[in-house]
Amino acid sequence: MGSAATLALAVGGLTGVGSLAASQTRAAQQRMEADALRAQADVSRQQAEMQRRQGEVEAQNYDRQKSQLRREFTATQGKNRSLLAAGNVDMASGSALDVSLGNIDRFAADVGENAYQKALALWSAEQQARTLDAQADTYSARSSYLRRTAGNLGTSLLTAGLSGLTSGLGVYSMAGGNIAGLFGGAGKSAAGIPTDVRGLAADIAGTPKKKGLAALAGSGRAFAWL
Repeated sequence: MGSAATLALAVGGLTGVGSLAASQTRAAQQRMEADALRAQADVSRQQAEMQRRQGEVEAQNYDRQKSQLRREFTATQGKNRSLLAAGNVDMASGSALDVSLGNIDRFAADVGENAYQKALALWSAEQQARTLDAQADTYSARSSYLRRTAGNLGTSLLTAGLSGLTSGLGVYSMAGGNIAGLFGGAGKSAAGIPTDVRGLAADIAGTPKKKGLAALAGSGRAFAWL
């Protein structure tokens, strides 16, 4: 039984250690990806804020343009009134009235176009900002998920132990060991540990050559009972 048990514990220990190492590697990779996604979320939110500010700047430009239109209209109307008055032309009728009304119509059209372009600039900036905010929320949610699930990887000694135990028992059986004798035919101690497994550990640890294998198996938590 010693030879089969030694091989089983060696394989089980290595399998357990390998399983734990692989889990830790996956956990580290997930944390790195989570950090990258969180950084992308921050960038998207900054871009969204920049879009809103850009929309406000464009709106202010349209406000200045409107003020300029009003100044130009007022100046034009005043100049026309002065010229017509100097020529004793009645501004309330005829071509003088037509000119005045035409200026008013053009001013109203320009102001209306200005208001439309301002509203369009604000709406466009807000839509782009909302898209970036939604993108940031997606990145944040994915980052949180990866970080949360990474915490379940690399720390599960039980998972690694079960992996090592399964592998070890398979090798033990292939090497001629009696698994039924380990779990079915033998009794249990007061601590609930199968006595054959305890004896198996004692048998392996009894020779100097096998102490290293027993230590290896123990370090990988391959057998939680030992």
